[in-house]
Formats: sequence, C-alpha cells, structure tokens
Amino acid sequence: MFRGFAKYLIYSVNLVFTLIGLLITALGAFIVIKINQLKEAVPILGTNEYLQLAPYGVLVFGLIIFVVSFSGCCGTGMQVKWLLILYTVFLSILIALKLALVVLMFMADVKKATDATLTQSFDKNDGILQGCEAYFECCGTYGPESYNNTGNLVPYTCCKGYTGKESLTCYKDDAYPEGCLTKVAAKVSKFVRNTAISAIVIMAFECAFLGVTIYLIRTIKPKEGCKPEEDKTEKENS
Repeated sequence: MFRGFAKYLIYSVNLVFTLIGLLITALGAFIVIKINQLKEAVPILGTNEYLQLAPYGVLVFGLIIFVVSFSGCCGTGMQVKWLLILYTVFLSILIALKLALVVLMFMADVKKATDATLTQSFDKNDGILQGCEAYFECCGTYGPESYNNTGNLVPYTCCKGYTGKESLTCYKDDAYPEGCLTKVAAKVSKFVRNTAISAIVIMAFECAFLGVTIYLIRTIKPKEGCKPEEDKTEKENS
C-alpha cells in the first residue's frame, strides 16, 4: 500500500515540476524580451553584463528543473530503475548545492555587498544604479543630494513621473526622497532571508523524496523494469 502511494506521490509531484520547468524556460525567454525593452528605455543598462546573462540563467534553471523532474516522472511511471537512480543523483546534487547556497546566504554581509555595488555603479555610471532608481523608486546613493554636481537636476530615473522616456527632465524637488543604499539593501536582505528559508523547506521535502525514491528503487521487481535478456531466454526455453 505504501509503495503504491509513494509511486503516485513521486510521479504526480515530478509531473507538476516538469511542467513548471517548461514554464520557467518560457519565462526566461520572456525576460530576455523585457530586458531588451528596458535597455531601450535606459540605454546604459545595455553595457551591464549581469543584465545580459541573467535571462540565460533563468533558462538554464528551467531546463535543470525539467530534466530532473522528467527523469523522476518517467522513472516512477514506467518503473525504470536507471532513470530513478539518475533522479536520485540529480536530487542529491541539488540538495548539496542548496545547502551550500544557504550557508553562503547566512554568512554573507548583504548590506555591505549592496552598498559597495551601488556606490561603485554610481562612480562608474554603469547603469545598475539607474535601474535600481527606476525599479525601487529611490534616487542616488543617499537621496537626490547625491547628485551635488548637477545643479538642481537629477537623472530621469529618479523622477516620480518616470515613464521610460530618457528625455524627461527631473528636478530634485520632484525626485524620490529616499536613497537607494538604504532601500535596496533592505529589499535585498529581505529577499535573501526569505530565499534561505524557502531553500531550507525545499531541502526538507527533497530529502524526503530522496528517501522514498531509494525505497522504490530497492522494491522494483525485474518484471516491472527492463527484464534481462537471459531471463527472457530461460522463460522461452521452459
């Protein structure tokens, strides 16, 4: 009874994640399009290599989920032992990677890293800060006063009425009052914390699935999987 329930559970969950993997892959393609549109609105973003690579990272992530889930789904549904073994190997690698990621997240000084990145972007004017200004509704590193060498003007991405038009004139009085260092660091810290907690919960489920899959592998009978040729020959001779 437990074996039947385990088969149904592993098959159903992996079928769902196979579809999710395909959706994430499609999302990666969608992000590529949106990033290109954003680069048209904020041209300087086109010089940032991270924005160029991020969509492809999403594509790879979606493909990994698809391959792992597909091996688990087909291995369970068709009772193919080697597919289930491949699934356990993939799952073990993912658990190890998530564990390493969680450790790094808790060890990382997120605020320090965020401050350093945005300050460097402000000095180099490489587009990261401008993207943060438009997305997080902030201005400069510490506020509009960060642009003390531009008179009463600040970048158009600081303006509350920003609609994606580079020609927009933005004055300090109309700009977002909060600096990006504080706002972005708070958002990133919250994101990292929530991601770490989510990863721990996911790892717990993955460990349970790993145990159940190993149980299924050990209980697969020859007639359910690929039967050896010598067994078929002996049966025909008898």
